[in-house]
Amino acid sequence: MEETKMLQQIMRHMDDLLRGTDPVSGEALSEDSVLLREDLVRCFRYVSRTIRRELGDTDEICQEAESQKPAELSAFMEETARSLGMTGYSNFLPSAARGWLRWEGYLARGRNEDGAARTPADSVTPKGAGIGLSQSEQDEKGKPVILCDSRAQDLLRKRVDLILAWERTQWEPLFRILTAEWRSHIACSAGPRALLPIVKQINSRLPKDLPRHFNGQRVNLWMMRNGFLEYCYNNTKRYFCPTWKGKEIGLVLEKKYIYWTTAAQQFLLDHLETIAQDMASGDAYRIPAVLDQLKNVEEVRAHMQYSARELSVYDLEVRINRALIWAKSGACRLPHGVLLGWLRQKGFCDMQAQRGFMKKVLIVTASGHEAGFRMEKGLVRIDEAAQHFVLNELEDIWAFYYRLEHGE
Repeated sequence: MEETKMLQQIMRHMDDLLRGTDPVSGEALSEDSVLLREDLVRCFRYVSRTIRRELGDTDEICQEAESQKPAELSAFMEETARSLGMTGYSNFLPSAARGWLRWEGYLARGRNEDGAARTPADSVTPKGAGIGLSQSEQDEKGKPVILCDSRAQDLLRKRVDLILAWERTQWEPLFRILTAEWRSHIACSAGPRALLPIVKQINSRLPKDLPRHFNGQRVNLWMMRNGFLEYCYNNTKRYFCPTWKGKEIGLVLEKKYIYWTTAAQQFLLDHLETIAQDMASGDAYRIPAVLDQLKNVEEVRAHMQYSARELSVYDLEVRINRALIWAKSGACRLPHGVLLGWLRQKGFCDMQAQRGFMKKVLIVTASGHEAGFRMEKGLVRIDEAAQHFVLNELEDIWAFYYRLEHGE
């Protein structure tokens, strides 16, 4: 009995050390403590597992082994970003975390021996190994994968505010440049342009040694967060479309590509500082979640304006979104293309190869005709009975939309 109690006490002390806690005082060990050395941590883990096996605590052994399994640094920080609502740009927090870890001395950036222009790989320093960082074999790009065990994960969770604060400091040199005088030297083109050459033109006016520059994808996310862009769908492919606010400032959609008129280019220049501020804080990537806000479904159906004449899929989407607004169903909206994708999933429509056409064309299937759908001049037409059917399936349509958003 006494021996069992002694083993249990030793096991508790080993577990405390594995968690980075002083077994005597209960306080967190300092980051430079010798007890956090990687070789000692392996010893503590071995002793803890051996005692558990001696005590017959096999379930705890399995749970402990799983909890001690290191995670990839990038994947762990992406998950942390999602928990903070930063769903728009998955690489923002992982990139900021790597920069902060290098700044703190936990990681070190190597050098390209062959003189290549690629970004050098990071390596774990002894200080980084002390907090639970390690590296595995090279990935498909030839760079080692940085891993973080439970201790490193816990430290990173507690240091998220510091990581974000460090990221903001990297944008401060850019903030000092973005003055009205500097913007006056960038000329807007007379005709519409795509975003990429506009961003390249802006970055060409910035010093090359700045820690941060503008990025087309991040600008699009800022525009989406502020209601100028939204997602549309073609089958399961997602692309940006201008909203009515976006069209008002001069955004034009042409063959799934957005072009910026002179007025839209000037709008971008006038808001560069705000965009940079939101990029630095991560707010630009906090895309509002609309999928979980579908509510008052019966009121949506009650406010729906059905038509005795046939409607196109686009017209029906417009009427559904109007009903969502009238029913005060949160901020949710049915993006263009989701309804057609749902009809294809249900087997009412399909893509079929036809003679004389190089690409497959959209058709209404036999079950679609029975349900009240038909094709006319390349458009799916929906009769009144089918309109009621679609509204009755609104929850299922939203579930389909959810799967599209999450890549399921």
